Amino acid sequence: FGWQRLRSGRNGEKENLTHKQLKRTMGYTFVSRDDLWKFRFQLPSHILRLRDAPINRNPNIRKIRRSLPSYFG
Repeated sequence: FGWQRLRSGRNGEKENLTHKQLKRTMGYTFVSRDDLWKFRFQLPSHILRLRDAPINRNPNIRKIRRSLPSYFG
């Protein structure tokens, strides 16, 4: 998860693409937060949107789960 941006391929070179490839090209992709500095300097025209990882509310993966009994509820 990281920054959302449009994929490349919007320059008219779509004649040889299949329908599935065309839809994928016109969609969005996500860039890691570590690569943000590259885009800021190399692609200043791209609008980057932040997307955080989904919040996982599963109680079995939390640290407190080790101290709870095997059955709770």
